[in-house]
Amino acid sequence: MPLFRIYYDDGRTYSGNHLDAPGWGVQVIVMSDRSTGRFFQCGFDYYIWRDTRWFGVDAIGAIDYLIQIGFTHAGDKKPVADILRDAIYMGHVKAGRTISQDDFQSIVRRANIDPDFPNRTATSPHEKLPPAAKVVIDG
Repeated sequence: MPLFRIYYDDGRTYSGNHLDAPGWGVQVIVMSDRSTGRFFQCGFDYYIWRDTRWFGVDAIGAIDYLIQIGFTHAGDKKPVADILRDAIYMGHVKAGRTISQDDFQSIVRRANIDPDFPNRTATSPHEKLPPAAKVVIDG
């Protein structure tokens, strides 16, 4: 079983080294979770890899992460957009993308039934579930 699978806006998926994952167009990241079976990260502007799992963050969260890993520093004079772009191209941060609700729901359905991950048994309070998505829970 892979640690994660990233679903992209163009229909691609990726499971492998987190630094090598394509950086743009992330829609849903599915991971296995001991307490819920499977865990989603979706609906964020950016995604970071920490402690062997993905976390969704906003721009400030992404910059904070990049400071923590030494990619940039608090006094960096570079524009934030340039720092984030460079971090995406170097693999440290992944970026989401807004797509139509129908396309997004189709991707969520695929992630929900991904056979490489355990069935969902519950939802987590730490999980941002897709809006209006029918999340399947095997109870």
